Amino acid sequence: FNLRSDINTMNINKRKCIMEKRDEMKGSIVVASKRKKVETLMKEYPGCIIIDVTSNSQDGDYVKFSPFYPHCGIPVPGMPGKTAASVEGIWQGLKTFESGEGVDYDCLSNRTMKNLKRTTRTHGRCVGHLYEGKLIGYLTARHQIYLPAYNWVLENRLSELTRRIKRLSQTRTVVLLDYETNCDVNDAGKPLSHASLVKAYIDAMPEIPEEPQQPAVDYAEGMMVRHAKFGDGKVVRVMPEESRIAVAFAEGEKVLSTKIAKMEIISE
Repeated sequence: FNLRSDINTMNINKRKCIMEKRDEMKGSIVVASKRKKVETLMKEYPGCIIIDVTSNSQDGDYVKFSPFYPHCGIPVPGMPGKTAASVEGIWQGLKTFESGEGVDYDCLSNRTMKNLKRTTRTHGRCVGHLYEGKLIGYLTARHQIYLPAYNWVLENRLSELTRRIKRLSQTRTVVLLDYETNCDVNDAGKPLSHASLVKAYIDAMPEIPEEPQQPAVDYAEGMMVRHAKFGDGKVVRVMPEESRIAVAFAEGEKVLSTKIAKMEIISE
């Protein structure tokens, strides 16, 4: 029996498991808690790209993945011809309570991303969601209301962003931050992570071939650039890890790929 030898073997096997895990995670998407520190995530997934998909996201357009985001025109499941501003507005608006309080049409039309929650503390016990004129249970509502509504948004409002993440995830680990991390749609004990739906949707997408790249340019904040469609603008943010820059044009801020967008530097 050689204690030192056994300990060395255990350490080697531990390092091997860690390296194997890291190799498995390369070119993939994972869901993590927004409450985790960035340093912890970077240690767990070295070289990863972290994208916050919550309603408090500061990561440019990625806030649009939040169920609270007002995409508008979202078909309300179970109510033919009716549309809503957000997925969360649909989920909250179709709740029915023991007090007799039913569908909240203000929730369906709310575009503010605020005051959408209809909690039991305020409204009393929720007895179900309204679907096709009938009350359905929590898990059934998740499958028949929440999932179809969110999937519609992914397909009809977020195709460009899902393609962007797909392309990133083909070579790097992409970590999607969410307040909830329950990825099991059949687990009714915890709120469902919408980031897990993003992951599942993108994982099912076919591989995207590399697009022709523009010659490498070192962009910097404050540079003035000229875009063929948007005109002249000022670089306000540089995201080298994602090969993107945010540019303030006359019509508003745009996030552009430095590999694809054709831009001319007009002053540095």
